[in-house]
Amino acid sequence: MNLAPKQIIFTLANGLTFLRALSAFPIVLAIQHKSLWIYPLIIFCALSDMLDGYLARLSDRVTEIGCILDPTADSLVVAAIMSYFYFNKMIPGALWWFIFCRYFLIGVMALVLWINFKYISRANFYGKISVILTGLYLITLIFEFPPLYTSICLYPMIFFQVISFLFYCKTFRIITLQKQLV
Repeated sequence: MNLAPKQIIFTLANGLTFLRALSAFPIVLAIQHKSLWIYPLIIFCALSDMLDGYLARLSDRVTEIGCILDPTADSLVVAAIMSYFYFNKMIPGALWWFIFCRYFLIGVMALVLWINFKYISRANFYGKISVILTGLYLITLIFEFPPLYTSICLYPMIFFQVISFLFYCKTFRIITLQKQLV
């Protein structure tokens, strides 16, 4: 029995994405204990985030679960690291709440689109830029860069987080209006 790519769950790309999601907690432990394991963990997260989608497209194995799992894995890793820094008073509470609310609302919009219309949200250009900038910001915190470098990453990160959120809201509105008209 041949399964259509969207029905397949166990693929190399999905496995990489799942491992990235699971790496959130070892990353926090490595940060907390100032372990050298942080280096391979961060490299793995960065590479798996770049490679999973590429491998899925290359092997013609783009799956629905992969499209949902990829942003979920990113959110889990960011949420775990940001929460560690927040609860250890290393980032302002307003920043943590902003990041948390943004990811939560994007997740709710994606869930509504999936449940009601079987529509899978895709990352927009600004969302991809915000993920890169968020990663850079987190690296400045993890490796205790001077505050100047952290600030240089912080403000563009916030800007692109806001812009990408507005684009997600726009997409949500367009899709819900289009689907209601059908």
